[in-house]
Amino acid sequence: MVAHADDARGATALMYASGNGHVDVVDQLLEAGAAAGTANRAGATALSLACARGHLAVATKLAESGAPLDARDERGDTPVMAACEEGHPGCLDILLSSGTAAEAGEALLTTNKDQQTAIHLGCSATGTDLKHAVEIKSMLVKWVGTLGLKAGIRTEACPEARPPTLEMLPLLGEVITLSQLEGVVADGQREKAQASYVSLLKAYADMGHEGLALCFANLFLDQPPSVA
Repeated sequence: MVAHADDARGATALMYASGNGHVDVVDQLLEAGAAAGTANRAGATALSLACARGHLAVATKLAESGAPLDARDERGDTPVMAACEEGHPGCLDILLSSGTAAEAGEALLTTNKDQQTAIHLGCSATGTDLKHAVEIKSMLVKWVGTLGLKAGIRTEACPEARPPTLEMLPLLGEVITLSQLEGVVADGQREKAQASYVSLLKAYADMGHEGLALCFANLFLDQPPSVA
């Protein structure tokens, strides 16, 4: 049956339609019995392909059809991670809204084979352009706050994850302390912190994180970075 056939890479018609954003074709294939959760040889599903390319209508249709949100590809990435890494906030919002709060929290804090969470990937995302990169971070701020995940990003709730990166610090807000910030800047990130000193302070200020901005400023009192 055409709806179930795949090619040499294990890709089905549903995957091709989903990856290219053809929601009407996706709808027809699902009605014909195509399995929404089938994965190709690399572990990618129709949903992960749609999310990676920002096809919101397709992602919505697949999520409503029961496509698994926790399916993992060969790197261990989920559809939520794909949406974050490629900078597609609409897809992220749809996926997290489709389950319970507990499921949304797990989706954001689970790690791939590189010990990265969806939050790590979203905060380092470049997306298709700067606008999307900024929007995915804003969507993460919304969900981290809604679910109360600030502490969980870096504590016992997610012990296997990498430490937070500098880009993740605005998500932590007032929770982080100077000693914790020093730990983040250690191990090769101090030079990066100095290079982006002004932009990071501005980001924290813009988001209302006065305490975090002061922590970050105090970290460099002993050797302030030069400001052009």
